[in-house]
Amino acid sequence: YTTLFRSLTEEKLQTELKLLKAQINPHFIFNALNNIYSLSYMKSENAPDSVLKLSEMLRYVFYDCNKDRVPLSAEINYIENFNAFQQMKSEYTQNIRLKTRLDNDQIEIAPMLIVPFIENAFKYSRIEEIEDAYVNIEVVSMDNKIVFTIENSIPTSAKATPGSGMGIKNVGQRLNIIYPNRHSLEIQEEETLYTVKMSIKLD
Repeated sequence: YTTLFRSLTEEKLQTELKLLKAQINPHFIFNALNNIYSLSYMKSENAPDSVLKLSEMLRYVFYDCNKDRVPLSAEINYIENFNAFQQMKSEYTQNIRLKTRLDNDQIEIAPMLIVPFIENAFKYSRIEEIEDAYVNIEVVSMDNKIVFTIENSIPTSAKATPGSGMGIKNVGQRLNIIYPNRHSLEIQEEETLYTVKMSIKLD
């Protein structure tokens, strides 16, 4: 009975995990196509480059993210492309900072755990509209542990609550399934600052 229960529980978790991963692709594509539409509508000279960036990002989402684990370097490369894609959306240089300290960039992690927080930060800081808005990102790996920190400004006119979207909830559920009792997720919201710190102890 115990063995059967464990088997059914594991099967249920794997099914739930597949459903959560399936949510990522259409969510990403919807956002990416909206961004390209905006660039094209504005007749931006960056539109062709954005399509090239998008193709690289799609390759990662559709091929690499089908795996249970990806090298941390691949996730960071995706984030760099994502940031470059974001920069194309305004004429001024957006204040986006990415800092990495990696003992081993080939250490493996479940894919697309970091990106939803970056999407969230860009969205709620309104960084492409407000020149003094900012997003600071840091990824650290050491001793078989990954620590991801992101902070973004919140405009005083903000009405929506950062971190309330589907992507953030998706990450929380996936963490509970993939890294039970081996992760922490701290979210702090102040009047003009939103901070996330995620720590994962790997296998």
